[in-house]
Amino acid sequence: YGYQAELARRVLERLAIEEELFAELLVPAQLSPVDWAPLERSVSATGSLLTVEESTGGWSWGTEMAAELGSRLFGRLRRAPSVLASARDVIPSAPDREAETLVGERQIEDAVREAAA
Repeated sequence: YGYQAELARRVLERLAIEEELFAELLVPAQLSPVDWAPLERSVSATGSLLTVEESTGGWSWGTEMAAELGSRLFGRLRRAPSVLASARDVIPSAPDREAETLVGERQIEDAVREAAA
């Protein structure tokens, strides 16, 4: 775990430098218990939430975070929370197939652009 944070950092740095598109990256240090305060402050300030994770789409930590923050901050969001996760399938061990399945920089960049729109 944690590689998605590095990919997101790279994307956000590139977008900030090349296009002056700014976003805040929060990487929770622990999954439970959740420290909601910094997450709520950030989402309240931006009106937007995008979770990014390597696990497969669907019933995931990112999905739960989006649902909880969407509920807590309903009315203060300018758009529904977004969840970016790997394909809803078994993550293969063959490197080329794994790369097709996992979230990469291109998908993160597309999702950030959509969240910022």
